[in-house]
Amino acid sequence: MPDNAEEAPEAQEAENGKKKKKEKKEKKAEVVKDEKMGQVKDEDLDWIWIGGAEDARDREALERANIRYVLNCTPPRSDGGVANVYEKDPKFEYCRVSMGDNATETLQSRFEASWNFLEKARIREDGSVLIHCQQGVSRSVSMAMAYMMKYYRKTFDEAMAIAKDARSQACPNEGFTTQLRALDEELRNNPKLYEPIPPKRRKAYRSDAKPGVGVGPVRGPSGPAGPGPAPGPGPARGLIRMGVDCCRCFGQTLRLARKLH
Repeated sequence: MPDNAEEAPEAQEAENGKKKKKEKKEKKAEVVKDEKMGQVKDEDLDWIWIGGAEDARDREALERANIRYVLNCTPPRSDGGVANVYEKDPKFEYCRVSMGDNATETLQSRFEASWNFLEKARIREDGSVLIHCQQGVSRSVSMAMAYMMKYYRKTFDEAMAIAKDARSQACPNEGFTTQLRALDEELRNNPKLYEPIPPKRRKAYRSDAKPGVGVGPVRGPSGPAGPGPAPGPGPARGLIRMGVDCCRCFGQTLRLARKLH
């Protein structure tokens, strides 16, 4: 009898544990997934959109959102990734940071290329950016969050909340979450690692500008192709306006521009 009495609480505890796991799974299942790419709802970051493969193929939606830059967070098409569908069209510019969606993938080796590409789009102020992977859940969200943390000093929790507000199913995998939390801790422990907070983008170039009104000249990825406002004075401005196709090359140009400035 005493043995049975001891076993009863243990059995009850195990049963309660099962119920909690079941409730947790049901809560996850209740998340209503966004069918379309989502815009980051932050006045400093509203030029960034997060989505999946279908969004990357939807030309009408891309043009409606004034998207000119596409950060593709999947492997090459030959390795099961998403194709850069419109890369031959001069209206679009692409950067691929090849990565798989698994917990052992290293994010740090992809940070610099993605940050440089996003900075290029921010500085040019001639269009928005779509950050996408296959489902728009883990890889694209991780790259967006890392940029918010590094350049806009968001904490992990703040960046996660912003990403979820833009894309309800946003959920970096366990390995990515660990790495992003580590980045957050590293930045907060050593503030010198943060980049200077970027200035606000001009309203005319932001995603909420009316279509066809003040959205800047249409140009190819290597520089202006039509009339537009003359670049401001100074060597830094001149360097920034140079057409740079490679993400890493642009990073080098940007660092030199900052030194000259």
